[in-house]
Amino acid sequence: MRLGFADPSDRVLNAPERQDAIAALFWPPTRAMRADPRFLPLVERLVLMDNWRATKT
Repeated sequence: MRLGFADPSDRVLNAPERQDAIAALFWPPTRAMRADPRFLPLVERLVLMDNWRATKT
């Protein structure tokens, strides 16, 4: 359980409903989408890359 957030964007990035939607990007049926060259710009727009870099995940 988290008692606070570093900043408002952290709260948005870690909202349960967002995490469920993000998880769907990595389900087996979406493999072709991840292979598409437009996928990396998508994760950049979703701020996933920044989050991954910050958490080294």
